[in-house]
Amino acid sequence: MAESLRSRKGINYKSLNDYGLPALNLTDPVKISTPRKKLELTTARILDKVVAEDLDSDEEGSRSDEELEQLRKKLKNTEDSIRKKKEEEKAVLKKKIEEGEKVLKSMKGEDSTIDEKVKLTDLRKMQRLNLKVDKKLSDMGLFDKPEVKGDASKKKSKLKIKLSSTSSESSSDDGVNRKKGKKGNSDRKKCIAVSDSSTDSSDSGDDSESEKKKNKRSKRKIKSGIQSKSSDKVKNQLLWPHSALQYEYVNESTSFKSLDIKLFTAGELEIITSHGISDTEKSGRLNLLKKITYYSNIYAWKGLLAFYAAWLRKIELGQKSWKDDPTCIEVPVLSPYILSKSESSSGGKTFKSDFTKKEESIWFCTLYNRNRCTSKSTPHQINFKGQYKTVFHICAVCWKKDNKKLNHPECSNTCPNFPV
Repeated sequence: MAESLRSRKGINYKSLNDYGLPALNLTDPVKISTPRKKLELTTARILDKVVAEDLDSDEEGSRSDEELEQLRKKLKNTEDSIRKKKEEEKAVLKKKIEEGEKVLKSMKGEDSTIDEKVKLTDLRKMQRLNLKVDKKLSDMGLFDKPEVKGDASKKKSKLKIKLSSTSSESSSDDGVNRKKGKKGNSDRKKCIAVSDSSTDSSDSGDDSESEKKKNKRSKRKIKSGIQSKSSDKVKNQLLWPHSALQYEYVNESTSFKSLDIKLFTAGELEIITSHGISDTEKSGRLNLLKKITYYSNIYAWKGLLAFYAAWLRKIELGQKSWKDDPTCIEVPVLSPYILSKSESSSGGKTFKSDFTKKEESIWFCTLYNRNRCTSKSTPHQINFKGQYKTVFHICAVCWKKDNKKLNHPECSNTCPNFPV
């Protein structure tokens, strides 16, 4: 078996004599010892396995070659089918194009002089096409209806009559010769040609005017915040304090003129603290509010509202900005609203009482309350933030809670407010 396989494959293996073993024909299987037998059997098995593996590999190689050939055939078939489909599609497209060209040629008709290469300039020169387009646009409501030929001829005749009358008057007054009359006729022809062109230009002018009107209507009108009127146009729309009020004043119809100083400041502070305004507007509004609060003791509240409204109106119209100073309008606006002495004194009672309270306020010695004060006299002066203040040796807790002047420090056991 092994020899036959060797002869088939042409493999030259070493004989058993080369390994120091007797040949199979010469040896007696009974006489051979068991280790030699085992060795021979193992070698024979190994040879059989090697030969079988070679045969299997040859079979697998042949199978793989067949698969490759089949795949190549499939590729060729698919490529051929794709080419055929492309050619068919091209043929269909060519047929459609030819049919479309035939339809276009039939639609052109006998009277048309349009070439195959059509240009927009040539189309615009065609009067028939322009008239059809104008009619369609007028039917759709996108273009004013063109004038009828009769009306245009009437206008031309009127122009001719006017020109003839003016020329006759000029000839009668000046005594023009025949040569001059010829010149007048040529001038008339020129004027008529100009009138024809002017009618065309007037149509284009009407179109441009209608477009301008549409653009103006489409633009949004910026209105003032004080009163929403359609006629009140502004460049910069601003927030006003009556429209910025919160809480129970949201649903109420409060006007700007009905604001008092409290509601005015509340609305203005709502605007200043909002996130929608710039830093320059915030600083400008704060300075204006500060000025109005200081002027409330000098001018009537009605005048201060007028002053505020006049300044905001100038900013809305673009005449001034928030960086400018409003002192330029103080004299003309606020001069009629100066308060008398009696009114200013009655209005300033609250400010004076607050000022006297501050002056009469009692200061306690902090060092005394901590048992660290060196001065034994009371009251005595101390330097507090660059100013001299008179302080008393009294308990700070009793003065704050009970408003009582008790001569003991706050850290002593005798203090009624001392924590037990």
